[in-house]
Amino acid sequence: FEKDFRRISLEVSKIFNAFIRGEFTVVSIAIIIYTAFLGILGLPYFFVLAIIAGFGRFVPYLGAWIGWIGFIVGAAMQDPTPFGLTKLMYIALVLGIALVIDMLLDHVLTPKLMGESLEVHPAAIMISALVGGQIFGLLGIMLAAPAFATLKLVWGYATKKIFDQDPWEGMAYYRKPKEPALLT
Repeated sequence: FEKDFRRISLEVSKIFNAFIRGEFTVVSIAIIIYTAFLGILGLPYFFVLAIIAGFGRFVPYLGAWIGWIGFIVGAAMQDPTPFGLTKLMYIALVLGIALVIDMLLDHVLTPKLMGESLEVHPAAIMISALVGGQIFGLLGIMLAAPAFATLKLVWGYATKKIFDQDPWEGMAYYRKPKEPALLT
C-alpha cells in the first residue's frame, strides 16, 4: 500500500493547492469588485477598505463584519456626502450594496469557483460548510471544501479497492489545474 499512500498524499496536496488557489482567486475578485464599488460611491480610502474586505474573505463571518464596520466608518467620515444624500442614507446605501455583494460572493461565486477547482458540486460545498460549522465551528467552515474533496477521494479509493478495481483508473498523474471560468 506504500505506492497507494504516496499517490493519495499527492492527490490530497493537489486538493489543498487547488483550495488555496481558489481562495486567492475569490479574494482578488472581491478586492476588484469592492474597489470599483467603493470608488464609484466616493468613499475615502476606498482601496484600503477594499483590501481589508477582500482579505476578510479568508475568515467567514468575522471577516465580513470587519469589512462592513470599515465601510460604515468610511461612509461616516465622508463630508459632504455624494449624490446629495444625508449621512445616514449614504451609510445605508454603502452598507446595503456591500451586503448584496457579499451575498453574491458567498452564495454564488465562492461555491462555483471552489466546486470547479476541487471538482466537487457547489451544493456539496455549501452543505459541507454547514455541517463543518456545526461540528467544528469556524475552522470547520473554513476547511469544509478541501475536507469534503479529500473525503470524496478517500471514499472513492476505498470502494474501488474493496471491489478489486484500480483506484486510480481515469486519473492522470498530473492534471493541469483548471482555469476558473470567470477569468477566461
